[in-house]
Amino acid sequence: MPEDRAGGLLGLARRAGRIGAGTNAALQLLRSGRAELVIVASDAAPRTKGLFSREAGRYGIRALEWADTRRLGLSIGATPKAVVVLTDRGLAGAFLLAASGASGQDLPGGEQRK
Repeated sequence: MPEDRAGGLLGLARRAGRIGAGTNAALQLLRSGRAELVIVASDAAPRTKGLFSREAGRYGIRALEWADTRRLGLSIGATPKAVVVLTDRGLAGAFLLAASGASGQDLPGGEQRK
């Protein structure tokens, strides 16, 4: 299943140290220029979705809505998380391919870095 593959890639990214989880870590990675992809849980608060949509757009990073907080946290071996940031371009690309078949949707405002 594509969702299992996407979740597995998040687990791989965590083990490789190429991930930031949670609002504060995600904002720090975005603002430092190290983020390659922002993943926001589908059941995250509207304020959180809006914040990351704006911030991702400001820095030219793609923002994707995927899974729910429980699934996002489980994928990285953690408690439920509203936001996860990938810092590896290759893993981000692989995640996007896997998530495209698993109901992943772009957040408005998030743009892919050129």
